[in-house]
Amino acid sequence: MYTIIDLVYLKLRRKEVAKAQKKLNKITISTIFKCIAKNCWENNINYEVLFRSSNILVIKIIGTREDIIIKYHRTDMVSQNDFIGLMQYMEENFVDKGVYITTGIFDRVVFRRKDKANLKKIKLENGIQFLKRHLGLLLKAEAIFNHKKFSFHEYIPQ
Repeated sequence: MYTIIDLVYLKLRRKEVAKAQKKLNKITISTIFKCIAKNCWENNINYEVLFRSSNILVIKIIGTREDIIIKYHRTDMVSQNDFIGLMQYMEENFVDKGVYITTGIFDRVVFRRKDKANLKKIKLENGIQFLKRHLGLLLKAEAIFNHKKFSFHEYIPQ
């Protein structure tokens, strides 16, 4: 679901977002893993890889006060079963907070399920929101993707 701010952002930066989306779909899971590992190393925080494939990365980040599970998924649409998979990882590892990042969009059923289960501690971030956070108002897509300057500091617990 796009917010009004996302829609305005898309209208203003349509060409740059289109370039960035193409490049985001080409980024490999190992590159994303390296960026997360680097962010954890910079903050002296431990992490544990729970699952890794060519399209999915599930990683548990172990902070001093809390733990968090990040699931990065390269797909066009996230289904309800994929979302349930994140909830199962959270239950198995006794983690209360989760982040689901996808290169595509979320199915409406996922939003309904999240609201119905009152899961306020799971953050859903689609490809546009992810790119908006990295591009901002002035940056070009090439600046981020050529230097692999993805930051996951926002999700890393202290």
